Amino acid sequence: MINKFNNAGDGTDVGTTTLTLRVAKPFYRCDTAGRRISVCRFTLLVTLSNLYNKEYMKNIILFLAFTIGLAAHSYAAEKIHLVNSVSATGSFNAIMTAYSKDLSAVYDVDYIQGSNCQKAKAVVDNLVNNNQSVVLIWQGLVTAEYLDKQDSSCVVLPTDANFVRADLKHSVLYGLKGVDPSGMLSKEPKKVGYNGKTAKFWLEQFAQHHELNWSLIQYKNSTAGYLGVLNNEVDVAYANSAATFWKHADKLTGLYSLNPDGDSTIPALKSISNFRLATAAQADLILYYGPDITKFKTDIRKIHLDKNSSIVQFYELGGSSYVDTLTLPPNTVLDTVTSAIMTWRQVRAN
Repeated sequence: MINKFNNAGDGTDVGTTTLTLRVAKPFYRCDTAGRRISVCRFTLLVTLSNLYNKEYMKNIILFLAFTIGLAAHSYAAEKIHLVNSVSATGSFNAIMTAYSKDLSAVYDVDYIQGSNCQKAKAVVDNLVNNNQSVVLIWQGLVTAEYLDKQDSSCVVLPTDANFVRADLKHSVLYGLKGVDPSGMLSKEPKKVGYNGKTAKFWLEQFAQHHELNWSLIQYKNSTAGYLGVLNNEVDVAYANSAATFWKHADKLTGLYSLNPDGDSTIPALKSISNFRLATAAQADLILYYGPDITKFKTDIRKIHLDKNSSIVQFYELGGSSYVDTLTLPPNTVLDTVTSAIMTWRQVRAN
């Protein structure tokens, strides 16, 4: 409360001005650095009585302008760039689209399609060099491939400084509805569809290990491989992730999964095979480059605990295809993820 006096300057009290700062229910938190963090909307209620002193009115106006300016500064959300390192039509795009929606409640989100690993890595490097915060989704198989080729243009590894979380996923072999899984290791000729160079290396080694008569047919992506099965172009398809299978499970039979525990109704490949890579996991990485990885990890964990979040709803469609590293012991996660990447480098090397 501020006392107001008359123009005569004799100290006579002719009225009062009451300034009330009312804090409304927060919708995001903001700090002095101007970053939006969770909630801090407020309303300034001003009650003025007997105000005829122009000088005093000017001071009140200046005070209000300063307060509103400070509030506007506090509302400025931290800018964060989400970068997709592969095509705009696959699961990576679906994941980053979901994150864009969920993170927009806390950050000013800019979603960038990287198209391929080289372009995505160049975009990230440029943003980081300009002190921008970046979230990158990256395929561990790509790092394994480029390590094998001794080409650093697409080598990105998880570290304590950038690692947020990863999906550990397991490939699946499937065929048309009604196909008998027991014929998987038969010596009869089979056409097997796949996408990706690393998948080819795995299939070649698996067929050689079991002395199978397989002809491998490459497809552009997992969806094309599914259509190959549907159109009887191939007998079996190998998918890097079971997500494609589960989307069309009513038309397909899951033969075997590389998940050592199986994948829902799909049995584990290790139950029929002693192939050394029968349980190999792949790692898809979520990496952060910015000033406060601890805060960002906290934000991500909150999103994954929200059953109504877009990202949780996405993963619910994938059966048990993905193992979220947020559910694993924190002190072992980085080693587990790095080991998964290096396992697929060994696939390529043999």
